Amino acid sequence: MLGKINFLNIDFPKSWSKKGDVENLDFKKAKKFIKYLRTKHKGYVSFDTETESLAKKFNRLVSIQFSIDNETGFVICLDKPFTDFTQSQSKEIKQDLKELFEDKDTGITWIGHNAQFDVCQVCNQLGVKDIARPIIDNMLFIHLLDENRIKQKVFYDRHGHLQKMSQALKAVCREFFDFTLYDKEAIEARGSNNLLLLPKDKFIEYAGMDGYITFRVFSYLKLVADKYEYWEKAEKLLIRLLSPALKMLSWVSSNGFYVDMKQLKFLISKDSPIMERLDEIKESYKKDPTCIAVNNELYKGNNSGMTSTFGMSTPWVLNLNKPKHRLQLFYFSKKGFQLEPVADKKAKSPYGTGKAFQQKYAKTNNVVKLFQEEQGLKKLKTSYLDPIWETMTTQKDSQDGRIRADFVMNGTVTGRLCSRNPNLQQIPRSDTLLKKQIKNLYCAEPVKEGEEKKILVQADFCANEIRFWAAISSDPYLCNAFNESFKKGCQFRENPDDEKLEEEAHLQGDIHKQTASMMYKVPLKEVTKNLRQSAKSLSLGIMYQRGVKSVASQLGITEEEAQKLFDKFFEHFTVGVKWANKQKEDVKKYGYIESPLGRRRRLGSLIIDGNKLLEKSREEGRGKGKGDWIQANKLIGRAERQAVNSPIQGLASDLALIALSLLHQYIIKHNLRTIIVNSVHDSVVMEIPESEIYEMGKIVREIFTEKSRKYAYKYFGWKMPTHIDIDFEVGQFRNYICKKCGAYLPRYKKDCDNKDENGKVCGC
Repeated sequence: MLGKINFLNIDFPKSWSKKGDVENLDFKKAKKFIKYLRTKHKGYVSFDTETESLAKKFNRLVSIQFSIDNETGFVICLDKPFTDFTQSQSKEIKQDLKELFEDKDTGITWIGHNAQFDVCQVCNQLGVKDIARPIIDNMLFIHLLDENRIKQKVFYDRHGHLQKMSQALKAVCREFFDFTLYDKEAIEARGSNNLLLLPKDKFIEYAGMDGYITFRVFSYLKLVADKYEYWEKAEKLLIRLLSPALKMLSWVSSNGFYVDMKQLKFLISKDSPIMERLDEIKESYKKDPTCIAVNNELYKGNNSGMTSTFGMSTPWVLNLNKPKHRLQLFYFSKKGFQLEPVADKKAKSPYGTGKAFQQKYAKTNNVVKLFQEEQGLKKLKTSYLDPIWETMTTQKDSQDGRIRADFVMNGTVTGRLCSRNPNLQQIPRSDTLLKKQIKNLYCAEPVKEGEEKKILVQADFCANEIRFWAAISSDPYLCNAFNESFKKGCQFRENPDDEKLEEEAHLQGDIHKQTASMMYKVPLKEVTKNLRQSAKSLSLGIMYQRGVKSVASQLGITEEEAQKLFDKFFEHFTVGVKWANKQKEDVKKYGYIESPLGRRRRLGSLIIDGNKLLEKSREEGRGKGKGDWIQANKLIGRAERQAVNSPIQGLASDLALIALSLLHQYIIKHNLRTIIVNSVHDSVVMEIPESEIYEMGKIVREIFTEKSRKYAYKYFGWKMPTHIDIDFEVGQFRNYICKKCGAYLPRYKKDCDNKDENGKVCGC
């Protein structure tokens, strides 16, 4: 299939479907094996860990297993209940393992499967400062070969049976080379977190099997990459991009993000502004005449037409959490509002009450406005507060007041970084006081009086998507705009007291204002908010291949007016537009497009399915084949849009990963106390001691603007035609110390409410 990789169309040794050998190493053999790996072995070594729990930081490393080929797993049991080592022997072996992982002079390339967890264990439980040699993660390798698998729910195996798609080790070895020999009791024990309750022989077999199966999966993936002539590029991405990023993200997960538990407890309490406002909204419903009328109607319907007796008021039964009640109020009741349905592709029913409905009627209907606010408040609680509370109060990994998320590089088709368990990329913006209070849950860790304060600093790429469109397409107008912005920014940083320079840097730093200035031929100072918005909508719309009709709808103008704006944009940014058109042609020709660093986006299935429908529509004729023709163009259009925007997003994400990895390496090398605590797509959040602020501010800018570009050129041969600059958002240390009682209090509190041993409130 055009641009499609078939994982099952690979010849592999029959022995891979059979059990290999497992050896449990005693003290002498373990020392000898580790020495061999460190001094003599050159090549790939798979490693895996078994632990007491799934905690990243506070855990117990029960065993570590290795394999140097596809046939044998070597298990080293380090802790209870399966170790035969004495306490001193275990300590000595752990030190040997630490030195092995930290030795940059070995010839090892490490192999793992979901290796981020194993790296966390190696670093936290063995005290490894940084794994010196490269790490190839099978899960990231699979994603490089077929990024579309993350959306695929099922597949047909070699025997024609339908199977559930999974990236787990036990699933992929069954899929790739038909290995089904894991012990069922061990699998069930692993799934229920009871692996340590197994008999020793079964545990050893299970652990050792993970070692050589991990090696086999890598060997199989390498065969796939070789067959499709992609190994050279894949290896470069795995070693030079994904390996450093994997190590960096393992440390970010281990570092954790400090959470202000006092403020969190307040925000989920009955006295929180969220709960107070929700109560106020409920009372507002009860005062609205239409809501009262519909409530009476619902009560009668639920009670066979009976009304309340003895002149009592009708009990309140209207509950807008219930879909039937919402429909009754907004659409179907004669006493209700009887609003017109709003077209919403995401709604299951034409009578939806989702985002599109709320946006249309919130300005004119007070009940809809209240309903919209209520839904937003509930989302804040259920999405941002409740999961954090549950994690912080139940997870062993949060015992030090920090929340530790998973950072995933194979969660999106473009490889864009995402966060899970919990999603730290969904922290709300500070556009309301309430959202600001939720965002302020995440802060620099408080310190005791007399200790050095810590500050949160966020650094991110500015105008990221447009910037990388300019970088890839080499459009002279866009590149020049960014270069001028960069130069003016440098001048201002050298003369921070120059107010005129500050104004010019601010104006030229706004790429959308620059675009509007070029398009409408007006000075930068005279670019209005509306002109800027239209230029922004156009540039992003064209970059993401939105049509004239879509942009017109967003800007609230006619299609004719939107077409004129499109023409103006094309007139100025012809090179960028030509690049986008070439991407569309390439994806139809090859079935995939490739980012400047070699990452591929495979869209051949959409092209093939679209072409089949086009052919079918031609055979059916104009009338009958119209539906197939429309569907065909949707599929091909989708492929074309993704062919334009995927390399932009992919490059932006990969450059950010490079910069973050270089920053992590700098921190390790210079033994700094700064830690990276979060990354949102293409930004970094750091917790920095005050004494390191100046150094970090300087090095972060240098890494993001210069060193990351040099790295991309050195290892991937891609030279960026324009500078990358970053903006800083600096959050000062948020907690303060009460001078009267010494308690740590968040800034939002006006008075100290700390209680002494007798329950007396400080009140300072």
